[in-house]
Amino acid sequence: MKSFETVSLNSKQFERELSDFRNLLDSSDQLDERKTILPFFRTRKQLCSFIGAFYVELNNAFEISFEKPLTGDFKSDLIVGDAISKKFLFVEFESAKPNSIFETRNSRYYKKWSTSIEKAYSQFVDWFWKIERMKRSNDLYDFFGNDLIDYLGLLVIGRDKFFTDKSDEERFIWRRENFELNGKRIFCVTYDQLYKILSQRLESLKLIGKE
Repeated sequence: MKSFETVSLNSKQFERELSDFRNLLDSSDQLDERKTILPFFRTRKQLCSFIGAFYVELNNAFEISFEKPLTGDFKSDLIVGDAISKKFLFVEFESAKPNSIFETRNSRYYKKWSTSIEKAYSQFVDWFWKIERMKRSNDLYDFFGNDLIDYLGLLVIGRDKFFTDKSDEERFIWRRENFELNGKRIFCVTYDQLYKILSQRLESLKLIGKE
């Protein structure tokens, strides 16, 4: 797939990059998308590849693409796929700040969903709409190397420590577990939750003897 780079599985390098991720989370409570988060992930391809294991089963190699436009302005921060199963995960990274997920409104009992999270979900709407349009031409094959693909979305945003009451986290989890767009799930996790998921991937590798 000419739009993607093949990244071969390297569990040792993945473990080093996962440690870098832990250090990044420990370095500051708040992380800016453009200044910190995107530059960090662009230079850690193993880490990005294993994010794909959120949806795609672990194989010997992943296909990844950074900020590659589907066409025009429709550009995902990261796409991770499997060339064999034709499954792809669209990843959007947003900032990790106190108001990244919820915004406090004095007149509201519950906090309002933030502009950042609503904007991110709108991007998934555009990407998935564009994929449906691409099916009518050769554009889908040109981009993904196949004219029949399956795909999901993953939004990474905020930090666990910024959930100030139980209802905040419950609403976030409910949205993650129940949001679908045209039959396609869109998951949302914090950066702390993403780290835990990736740590579990590493432990799984060790258990099956691929460390």
